[in-house]
Amino acid sequence: QSSRAAAAECRRLMEERKVSVSELLNTSVYLFGCVLEEGKKEYKFQLHDDRMAHQLILRTVCVGPETKDELHVIELEAMNPNGKMIKVPLTSLKPSILTTTVLGGFEVSPPVCLRLKTGSGPIYISGEHIVGTPDTDSDSESESEDNNQAISPVKKQLVVLASSPTALYPATKKAKLEELAKDKAMNDKVKSEEGDEDDDADDEDEEDDEDDEEEDDD
Repeated sequence: QSSRAAAAECRRLMEERKVSVSELLNTSVYLFGCVLEEGKKEYKFQLHDDRMAHQLILRTVCVGPETKDELHVIELEAMNPNGKMIKVPLTSLKPSILTTTVLGGFEVSPPVCLRLKTGSGPIYISGEHIVGTPDTDSDSESESEDNNQAISPVKKQLVVLASSPTALYPATKKAKLEELAKDKAMNDKVKSEEGDEDDDADDEDEEDDEDDEEEDDD
């Protein structure tokens, strides 16, 4: 049941175009190939596996040495985002003009139908079949990171309060600062008065010395 749930989650992400099977961590890559020719002009890629998610990546479409020199139109039928099957021309080939089409990684999700619309073939289609499931460990790690980010401001606030106990009592801290300011002002005032008294005493000593010098002169 857990594997089926993981595959269902993978398909949901793929449908929302948030992630493809090839971008999932737990993936297996298999070679894909099919031949469209007279008598077998249609190939269906459809899997009934609820435990895994599947995706088809088309790489090249080409003719063979035995392919007749006529126009070959290859059609692709797949599901659009609304869940409706639609048909689109994938490519057209003619041995004397164009022998190969490079699709460069055309990703489609099953069900998929490849069809030789015109021509007798054979036409060779190759690519990759990707099988994968979501990484549950990665999902749990991302959830843990989200939770940590969500509570990190609270933790930071607690750290600040723990490192600075006075932050818990702002009124007490303010009163202490005011008291320290008053004490400092009082000390400055006392020092200033003591300095004035010393200056007066020095002046008196100088006057006495002058009087003594005058008496000696007399």
